[in-house]
Amino acid sequence: MTVDSSSSESTSGSPTATPARSRFWLVVVVLVAASGIGIWYGVDYLRRNSPGNRAAAMLERREELDETVWADEVDSQRHEMPFAKLWDDLRAAAEPLAVLAKIPLTSIAFGAPASEYTFDLGIKHMRFDAPQRELTHEQFASEIETYRAAGYVLRESEWHHSQFEPAGRGENGDAPATSVVSMTLHVERLESNERIIVRGNLHVTWKAEPLSGAEGSSAAQPVVDSVRVEDLYVLSRQGKPMFERWLTDEAGVGEFASGHPILLYDLDGDGLSEILVPRWNRLYRHVNGKLHRDKLFGRPRPLWEAAVVADLSGDGHADLAAVDKNGKLVLFRGDAQGQFPDAATICADVTFTLPTPITAGDVDADGDLDLFIGQYKLAYDEGQMPTPIYDANDGHPA
Repeated sequence: MTVDSSSSESTSGSPTATPARSRFWLVVVVLVAASGIGIWYGVDYLRRNSPGNRAAAMLERREELDETVWADEVDSQRHEMPFAKLWDDLRAAAEPLAVLAKIPLTSIAFGAPASEYTFDLGIKHMRFDAPQRELTHEQFASEIETYRAAGYVLRESEWHHSQFEPAGRGENGDAPATSVVSMTLHVERLESNERIIVRGNLHVTWKAEPLSGAEGSSAAQPVVDSVRVEDLYVLSRQGKPMFERWLTDEAGVGEFASGHPILLYDLDGDGLSEILVPRWNRLYRHVNGKLHRDKLFGRPRPLWEAAVVADLSGDGHADLAAVDKNGKLVLFRGDAQGQFPDAATICADVTFTLPTPITAGDVDADGDLDLFIGQYKLAYDEGQMPTPIYDANDGHPA
């Protein structure tokens, strides 16, 4: 009996892999590996692009730019903070001059009065020359206290960081940081019925090493060394104030926050102008020397911040034209008593977007009044880019 050994091995042992089957398993392995790599890259992508990681990357990039490209600007903002704090402290203080006297400086220099001119209404303008008189901190504080004791009160002030030069400039690279701070002080002395405005530019030299924070740390609070007051002038006037507060009012519940525009017009022909606030439906009339509040419209409607009073119907009575919240030009007709009792009517087939100014005049010289209405447009609205930035002419048409 003859036995075929090759046949016996193929039937009794492991099956022999065919080329087609080998290729199949190879494809499976490749697909599994590719899927694994794809999943890994996908997970890694999601991890790197998660909101938290994107925010961290943005902050890291911002810190890098702040330390390189914007380093001088960051330093400028840091040197602005002492005056921003001073401004806040002055606004909150019961005795602002006492706060002003405590500015931590080594010295401050002023000029002497150089010229004086008197304008109408008794307003005096005094200009000072270049700084020559230098005071120590103690002398400066004493002088401020003298003014405070004499009855001068600091009513309000402004402090703006106008210019900045970082430390390390100059021929030897050892120049300290310097700033220019524009200053305005509004001062009043009740005893003499005097009001004073002081304006000037403070040329500030900063101390080389901040006294607070870690030495050499960019987060340390800069400290003023010396101040030279340049371009100093003083406006003053003695006597009764030219203006006095006559009326204070505010939006009511459900009313627009803005009362703009406020219109003046003699509606009833008594020679005195009434005050009209169309958005709040308010009218202030003169009654026995006082302002009496009344309703402006008999049938009001929500309005934009644009309105004008004029005899637009030609009947001899003042009317009021405005744009309502739907962008429609509407007219409230006035009567002989200077009132607007009826509902407004739409008077033009035009829809406005952001109407702001309205004025009336006979533009075409045909004997009746025409209206000019300008429209405001928000900067960069819906991604628009003003081109050129200084004269874009890209607003809504008037």
